[in-house]
Amino acid sequence: MAKKTKALPAPLWATVLPDDALRLTRIVVPYVRWFRPSLIRWLVRDNMEHYDAWCAVLKKADVDREFYLWHGTACAYPGIRRKVGKNDESGATGKQNLSLDKSGNQMGHRPWELLHHTGADFRRMRQGYELVHLFPHKADEWKKLLPLLPDEIQEAIPAEWHTRLKVHGLPGLFSNPANTCFLPSALVRPTDGQSLLRQVLWKQAMRLYGSTTLLPCLVAKAFKQWLRGQHDPTGLVWNCNFHGDPEQFVKLQNDRVKKLTVYQQS
Repeated sequence: MAKKTKALPAPLWATVLPDDALRLTRIVVPYVRWFRPSLIRWLVRDNMEHYDAWCAVLKKADVDREFYLWHGTACAYPGIRRKVGKNDESGATGKQNLSLDKSGNQMGHRPWELLHHTGADFRRMRQGYELVHLFPHKADEWKKLLPLLPDEIQEAIPAEWHTRLKVHGLPGLFSNPANTCFLPSALVRPTDGQSLLRQVLWKQAMRLYGSTTLLPCLVAKAFKQWLRGQHDPTGLVWNCNFHGDPEQFVKLQNDRVKKLTVYQQS
């Protein structure tokens, strides 16, 4: 009987070094397509002008307005959240919305489509590109992200917001165009966790739109404090051909008023 030989340990896979991650980031960022900053500012002002009306319909449905209408937010459709599972309507998470987007990312795409000449033309133009949410809107993603942050940043986020993010996520980010960009489907997209690329995208979005446009004030303050010491995106080559025709903004305004009116009458 042949003597068994001891199996050699499998070699470890190569670790991605910081310089390699930076090279990958430099390859990807010129292809990132951003929403026009002036339109984000208009959307923030429109939320302020209709704040009381949106808060009233959220309160009527027993929805916490802080998930959608924190000060400075560019949430396009307060109260609309993406459905994340077949049992999503039940449980604590299912209570914090006016309606669910069961189509996938339709309401995430909608501001981008409305701010182009026609939705069909935009869909043709963006072929080969995918919508990316920068900060997570789902609870499961926050559960994964928060433990990856440095201890001092976790401690800087109030315990109340830790609970909110882990139980409900931050659904107002789903339809917030400041929290989205488009990236080519063909490129590696390491935007999960807190990779260098994701940190750079977070920092660039804050530079373009402001931190509270993306996150509630106390959460934004913690992330801004941490990202201050991370890689500076200003030295990278960004595509400054921003998306969105200012003359089409009225279409987004009218669409929001239509949604608000439906909720007021229900």
